[in-house]
Amino acid sequence: MNLSASNTANITVYYYAKSSGSLVTTVTDTIGVGGVKTYYPPIDSDLDGSFDGSIIVTSNRKIAAMAYSTRLTSHTTWEQRLSKAGAPPPICH
Repeated sequence: MNLSASNTANITVYYYAKSSGSLVTTVTDTIGVGGVKTYYPPIDSDLDGSFDGSIIVTSNRKIAAMAYSTRLTSHTTWEQRLSKAGAPPPICH
């Protein structure tokens, strides 16, 4: 969430592999004033559903961020897994 009351946030999401610690890919984006976005690696980057690692998010404005660690199976959707973990539903704007 962009916490700025007057400026767009320029963000970069860095994805690092657990096995090597190497940078795998980055995603750059903007978030409008007071806006929120959800990033899901298999859709928003060149990563597939098997990504195992960590992320770092940087911004030129104050932001609030949450990350969920989950593994999907052929019988479990992302939303079902978040619900079981007690997480709020994803917010996409």
